[in-house]
Amino acid sequence: MSDKDRLGQLEVSGELATITFERYIPHSPEAVWDAISNPTEVRAWFGEMEIEPGPNGRVGMLFDGEGPEADRRVGGRILTWEPPQVFEYEWQNPGLGDTVVRFELEATGNGTTLRVIHRD
Repeated sequence: MSDKDRLGQLEVSGELATITFERYIPHSPEAVWDAISNPTEVRAWFGEMEIEPGPNGRVGMLFDGEGPEADRRVGGRILTWEPPQVFEYEWQNPGLGDTVVRFELEATGNGTTLRVIHRD
């Protein structure tokens, strides 16, 4: 994997920026969906998660780590909920600003291509 692929791709348009990561994961789209939308699974790789699944539901997460809880908390409204293909939600934090995170899953061979897009 090249550094460009490993580090993701950055696209800037004016003051807006989008970073995209794409990875092949040797698990089914359903298993990957569970890893990004099930609070128990998310806890293993990110931190605490609360979710009201579905369109216009809510998601909230608390990063593991040090520092004030308010600085480590993100969340917002679910914008797209299409299991097990697309999960998109607002990423709001007073210190970080408001952005959007989108997960796109595509069955590829015996696994899944996961595309993570984080944009202003």
